[in-house]
Amino acid sequence: MTVRGKGSACCLVALCGLCAVLAGCQTTGGGAAAGGPHAERVIPFMPTQAVSALHLGEGRYPDLFAPTSSACWAGIDAGAPVSARASAMAEALGERYAVIECRVESAFADMDKAYEVVGLRGINVYLLTPDGRKVRPTKVEPGSDLSEEPVGALRHFGRTNLLVFPRDGLAATVAGPSPTPPETRLVLEGYDSTFYFSWVSFVPEPAPEAYPRLKSRLRDAREDMRLASDRFMDVSHRFD
Repeated sequence: MTVRGKGSACCLVALCGLCAVLAGCQTTGGGAAAGGPHAERVIPFMPTQAVSALHLGEGRYPDLFAPTSSACWAGIDAGAPVSARASAMAEALGERYAVIECRVESAFADMDKAYEVVGLRGINVYLLTPDGRKVRPTKVEPGSDLSEEPVGALRHFGRTNLLVFPRDGLAATVAGPSPTPPETRLVLEGYDSTFYFSWVSFVPEPAPEAYPRLKSRLRDAREDMRLASDRFMDVSHRFD
């Protein structure tokens, strides 16, 4: 009886230990946060489209910029309508910087203001990330000469500007297998008015095996529990 009690007790202790290991594998090691189906992931910002039209945010002068204004994210689409200069800059700067070619037009009633804003003078320019950060351009340079055409009693001005932004500030954090695509905006602020261009990011699907090490630990723990259970039953029958 004494031998039987010792054998059963040892096996029970072993089983309890394995149960604790299995529970630890299921509740620790990161769980969903470490790579499960709802884990957060940091992804680089990769626009799904190259060109964005102008949007009015808010402000005193909704006609400060003409609706024909547009912006193109260079280097992501070989067929995008960007200048050779913008394409060359995007290729030369590689993955460290993003190049946006911004064609700004204005037929504002105050022609002095219209002339200034198409060159982005007096305009606060930045990229607004999905988490609300403002990324300032490292470089702004003219991409074309000023164009000027009569429109009735007014003048229609236009100019292309090349904007360079550091890519390391554009990464977005997403969660879940199919999150809402993060949006980044190129914002133009000035004269008590806000306008913006908008791009959404491509979100890659998470890897099928998001947490292989945890799954391996679970499989090993279950196998150890099965073997311990077999040994326990063998010892129990032996001393019955």
